Amino acid sequence: MLEKIISAVEKFNEIGMSIFWHNVNFFSETNVPAILLLGFIGCMYFMFRLRLNCITHFVHGFRLLLGSGGHGSTSKPEEKQSISSFRALFTSIAGAAGLGNIAGIAIGVSIGGPGVVFWILVASIICMPLRFAEVYLGHKYRRLENGEHQGGPYWYMKYGLEKLGLGRFGSFLAMSYGIILIVSAYGGPSSFQTNQAVKVFAESFNLPEYGRYIASAVLSGFVFFITIGGIRRVGHYCSSAVMFFMSIYLILCIAVLGYYHDRVWDCVKVVMLFAFNYSSFYGGVIAVFIMAFQRLQLANETGFGTAASIHSNSTQENSVKEALIAMICPVIDAVFVCFVTGVIIVISGSAAKQGLEGIMVVQDALKSVHPLLGYFLTFSIPLVAINVMIAWSYYGVKNLEFILKTKKFSVVYLASFALAGFVGGIIDNLKIFVDFCNVLSFALLLPNVIAVLLLRKEVLSAWNEYSLNIRYKNDKN
Repeated sequence: MLEKIISAVEKFNEIGMSIFWHNVNFFSETNVPAILLLGFIGCMYFMFRLRLNCITHFVHGFRLLLGSGGHGSTSKPEEKQSISSFRALFTSIAGAAGLGNIAGIAIGVSIGGPGVVFWILVASIICMPLRFAEVYLGHKYRRLENGEHQGGPYWYMKYGLEKLGLGRFGSFLAMSYGIILIVSAYGGPSSFQTNQAVKVFAESFNLPEYGRYIASAVLSGFVFFITIGGIRRVGHYCSSAVMFFMSIYLILCIAVLGYYHDRVWDCVKVVMLFAFNYSSFYGGVIAVFIMAFQRLQLANETGFGTAASIHSNSTQENSVKEALIAMICPVIDAVFVCFVTGVIIVISGSAAKQGLEGIMVVQDALKSVHPLLGYFLTFSIPLVAINVMIAWSYYGVKNLEFILKTKKFSVVYLASFALAGFVGGIIDNLKIFVDFCNVLSFALLLPNVIAVLLLRKEVLSAWNEYSLNIRYKNDKN
């Protein structure tokens, strides 16, 4: 039975890669996946049209997060299922900052070389404006139903495009997006997470075959328990868990850098050499940037619309402010998870070792300092996996409710999501999950980026009005 499932998924991956990952020849030397090019175009369009100063507006968004506008607490009884902007941001990070970040960056460096580490930082800045646009639209078109805000891509696709006279097309995009997200949640956010978590546990403690079954069942069962509690339980758990993990993980990465302090300068030179002089400028640099952009966009989910879903539940009433807060995510994710992961696997030499893949490369880098550091990753990986699974199960169930117009099947979907995680934990095949994740996760870009670009005038108008108000207040002071 398991072999039939694997065979079916492999066939699906093969068909999906041929459709969604059709290559476009670029500079005669590099092939760019068309779906990735669409995401890049969306990012660059809003970067130039919004004229965002990524450093200044990052600071402004951070101030909103720390101030009353960021926490946005409310005592309104009709918003009993809403969460603060702070919890919305960290729940969004929890959904993105999973094992795909850690394992994915390791995979990216292994394939694209150390130069990927530098371009990850550049890509994070490029991703910020598109994140702003999609969260603004998701927050603007949200509706309050039964004490819970309903919003996200499916709402601005349907109701936003309806205002432009594109009602049927908007409904088609919304339905397509919802179906793709519901199915894609079974892949990277569920199966891949348990696969990597159980794999590390099994290899660290030499678990027998039945041990993998038990670990998968416990992990999936806990996720099911959290998700049936609604957005408040999801937000409270994810925001707390992700802050704990990122703090400890950053400390351990600093410990690795301290241990290899004599290699830091050599590491910088290697990263910059591979970033700008990889075979040839056009073919090499573009190839490495594509790899970095692909890994980072998958890591922070910019363009996927998931951030718009979670931020639509915020108690913040100003959509532009909520979007500015959400815009922080790509940089936090890139610097505190992706970048430091890339640096430690390069500086320790783990990226060049044969026989290691995915999360095992990062664990080897930590173990090279002290075996106990590797055990931290062993015990924290389930925490990270649970964060992603919880956030994405919420995304999936909200899309299901939108499509079916009822909550009757929500528990059934959450149970099937947990079951997919269980199956992923007992399959020892990394490539099948990476391909499945690449196919469906990036397929979300197609309907979402198209909708956001069609609604671009609303985003630009709102941003210009907000900018004028800020300038007026500054001039007045």
